[in-house]
Amino acid sequence: MVIDISPVTWLVLSAIAAHRVAELFVLDDGPFEIFIELRGWSVHPNPILKTIGSALTCVHCTGIYVSALFAVFYFVQNVYTVGIILLFAIAGLQSIVSGKLGRT
Repeated sequence: MVIDISPVTWLVLSAIAAHRVAELFVLDDGPFEIFIELRGWSVHPNPILKTIGSALTCVHCTGIYVSALFAVFYFVQNVYTVGIILLFAIAGLQSIVSGKLGRT
């Protein structure tokens, strides 16, 4: 099933979603402290895990990787990719609003 979303709408939703996912990986603990564990790989002796862990310590770096994934999603739009983007876009907007207007 193909869902037709305008490129501008996709860009806005993807940008907000990428913001949230990048913050999720870099700043949040996550369920069962999984993101803390992933960021801890930055001191792992395995060079691949060390690179992944190091990349997850920078919100801007992580944002690039997530944005690349969401750009690919644009070309394979279906109910699942649109659902993922919408889920994280709503969470991202909530995060932005709560950070600016809500409690910290």
